[in-house]
Amino acid sequence: MSEERKIVLLVSGGPDSATLAKIAEKELRKTGGAVNAIYLKSGHPSDEKEIEAANAIIKEIGGKLEIIDISDMVQALGNGRVLIHSEAAILPHGNTLVLSLAAAYARRIGAKEIWIGLHKDDADENIEYTKDFISKLQGILNIISSELTINTPLLDKRKEEVFEIGGSLGLDYSKTWSCIRGNKQHCGNCGACRSRRRAFNLSKQNDPTNYVNEPLALDTAVHE
Repeated sequence: MSEERKIVLLVSGGPDSATLAKIAEKELRKTGGAVNAIYLKSGHPSDEKEIEAANAIIKEIGGKLEIIDISDMVQALGNGRVLIHSEAAILPHGNTLVLSLAAAYARRIGAKEIWIGLHKDDADENIEYTKDFISKLQGILNIISSELTINTPLLDKRKEEVFEIGGSLGLDYSKTWSCIRGNKQHCGNCGACRSRRRAFNLSKQNDPTNYVNEPLALDTAVHE
């Protein structure tokens, strides 16, 4: 009997990882298997809304969500975001930490794939999100286990292209969360809100998001 395919999917509650979840759902319809999503709780104000969004998306695709609390570690390391997030302070080596934790989790549950929703705009801004860096991390993982792979299906796509893919897969963007604030609605002012609106505009899709303030134009790409 063949072993069930398991995908460890890193989720943030945002449109990028939600799009990745829909891609995984489509892939597993063909091959069979299950999504085991992990959300890294960092202690930031947006945790609650991000977890709510991640739960909704993963439940929709029939996956399992596990929340891993790393807030004490994040605080000790300077309280930055572990992954790139619009106009917010980022922890040095954050992607290395995230993928290392995902690898440890994958090994515990017997999964052979780690999926992360990085895109080209991320890679343009930080070396930790480039194909070359991911390849080097993969090489380190191979020392421990040659069966575990890091999958970045969106890394050659711009953010607006990610939104186009999500739209084509029927993603309900109203279930996703981008804002770095911990309020009931997207603030509309932070970089994440403006990046979200920009991606909707460039992908020529309707933005269903309820903003407290209408997001201002964003000339340069920032990320969530």
